[in-house]
Amino acid sequence: MLLLKRAEQFSLALIFLIFLGNPISYANSAEVIEQPCGCITGRVIDAENDEPLGWTTLLITELNRGTHTNKDGYFYFQKIQTGTYTIKVSRVGYKSIIKRITVIENDTLKINFSMETTPFTTETVFVVAENNGSNGNLKPTDVVTGK
Repeated sequence: MLLLKRAEQFSLALIFLIFLGNPISYANSAEVIEQPCGCITGRVIDAENDEPLGWTTLLITELNRGTHTNKDGYFYFQKIQTGTYTIKVSRVGYKSIIKRITVIENDTLKINFSMETTPFTTETVFVVAENNGSNGNLKPTDVVTGK
């Protein structure tokens, strides 16, 4: 009988912990949720013609957190802890932009980027082919890259 009563008490205590959890863990998680945060929003455009640059990559390097612009060049970071960070903006065919920014508690930092084009160069590719004579189709024999 005593053993059964202790088993019931243990079961009730276990149920209490499962459903109500540990109050200390709630206090710790509340601290994380309530840390001061801000937001970053803006637009990325082409410096030459002011056209929006969709699908441009933005990275907050210290947080290893990134996003990309939508088709109209707009981006949005939410719930960024307050502090000073480096943001890197990059897109193929454009010079990358690196800028220091400061996120303020309960504020939205509005920042726009104007990207300059950069020449995209590659080595020259030479394709050599020969005619196999039977049906007039060319058959590639060599591909050589060089300057």
